[in-house]
Amino acid sequence: MLSYGASVTITNPGQVPVPQWTLAVTLPRESLRVSQVEGARAVQDGAVWTFVPDGSAGQVPGGASVRVTFRVNGAPVGAAPTACTIDGTTCTGMPD
Repeated sequence: MLSYGASVTITNPGQVPVPQWTLAVTLPRESLRVSQVEGARAVQDGAVWTFVPDGSAGQVPGGASVRVTFRVNGAPVGAAPTACTIDGTTCTGMPD
C-alpha cells in the first residue's frame, strides 16, 4: 500500500473575514487513514474525513487563504478522493 500527500486551499474572495469553515473529503475506502494534518483537526466518519480549523487557521481573512495539508495512508494506486466540499460547496480542481 502507498501513501500520498494532499492539500486543499480555502480561499475567501470577499472582503469580510470568514470566522469558521468545514472541509469534508471523501476517500474511496473507509480503511484509508489520514495523518500528518496541518492547518486543521481531522475526524473520520466512514469514508468521509471532516477537517475543522485548528487554533492557527480558524479565520480566513477577506481576500486571503488558508491551506490544509495531510497524508492519505494505505492507498492503492488511483485512490484519489471521490468528493470534496468546503462549507457544503463542491471544491474546485478535483481530479476527474
